Amino acid sequence: MPYSLLLNLILLLVGFFAYRYYRAQVFHAQQVYLQKYQQRHAAHFQTLPNQNGEILFVGDEWIEEGPWDELFQNPMVKNRGVRGNATEGVLSRVGELTESEPAKIFLLVGHWDLNQGLGEAEILKSYRQVLTEIKVKSPKTEIYAHSLLPVNPQLGNTRRTNAATLSLNQKLEALCAELDVKYLNIFDDFANAKVLNASYTDNGEALNGAGYNLWKNRIEKWVQTPSQKRPFLTFLKRNKKSPLKRRKNLRKNPAIFPKIHPHLRIAFERYEKIILAFSDCKWRFFAELDFVFCLLSPPPAKPAKGTA
Repeated sequence: MPYSLLLNLILLLVGFFAYRYYRAQVFHAQQVYLQKYQQRHAAHFQTLPNQNGEILFVGDEWIEEGPWDELFQNPMVKNRGVRGNATEGVLSRVGELTESEPAKIFLLVGHWDLNQGLGEAEILKSYRQVLTEIKVKSPKTEIYAHSLLPVNPQLGNTRRTNAATLSLNQKLEALCAELDVKYLNIFDDFANAKVLNASYTDNGEALNGAGYNLWKNRIEKWVQTPSQKRPFLTFLKRNKKSPLKRRKNLRKNPAIFPKIHPHLRIAFERYEKIILAFSDCKWRFFAELDFVFCLLSPPPAKPAKGTA
């Protein structure tokens, strides 16, 4: 009897350590895959062309899985979410994110910091660096920082708790107020009894289509409102990467100015024709001068009613 008990105990210990070893190997493989995935996406973003007036959605997979350009019907909205990105991951991408001097950045990051068990002080330190770096490298960019989203542990395994999420959200709100960054509290919109509403998720964490539509409706007024920090004629600047590339005709880019007076449209079209014809700086000066005179000149009089 003692021999059988000892044998069972040994087998139990062997099975336990074998399981622990297997879990460790699986976790390591997942981390390696995630790291390569993040590197591949970051490299891909660096090859994409920059556009003046871009609106970037930046963060982890909650951002990455959102079809933002289609939700807002706005071609200037770009998705820069990367699965598994913690604040340190976003911090490493700030250079690429600010290269185009985007009009706005909508930021959601911090979920993975909590998943990894990092303390609030460490998370806030990295988050502060992200906001500060964006402000330094692209001072005209408007930053909108989202609160972290709730989870629903009843629908799946979740590594972070809603209590920890709420606590960090309070600290993030205070940090944004200190740095003059707009804070968007979307936790309450998705929460039902302080857990993620089951209507907006299938597994307790990731959002479904209804969730992204709620998100879109919640922040649409900040996405679609013209930037207050950028000058009116910012889109007339030359493309930094390719000086010969000129801005598209406003008729082909209604997202910047959806409604424009016909008199102004004539001025923009005249400006475009001269710029497309001549790339020399002196001709650019004359084009801008002509543009100003066209704006100042009175619009053509409308024919009186009843006249041919």
